[in-house]
Amino acid sequence: MRYKFGSQLALETMAQERARIILKFLEMRGVPVSEGARQRIEDCTDLDMLEAWVMRAPSVQTVEELF
Repeated sequence: MRYKFGSQLALETMAQERARIILKFLEMRGVPVSEGARQRIEDCTDLDMLEAWVMRAPSVQTVEELF
């Protein structure tokens, strides 16, 4: 999905929410997330990449599979 936003804040908020969802999926499935991987997920601002990670997160066995 592509959206047009007039605000950088809106884009940042969407990225933060997707990162939160990814980390929650991994936590619920018991997938260990290193501090480096957590930082990579939280720092990502590419909405397309985050969307791909959201789609993968429910099925990965390791955080490396996510990337």
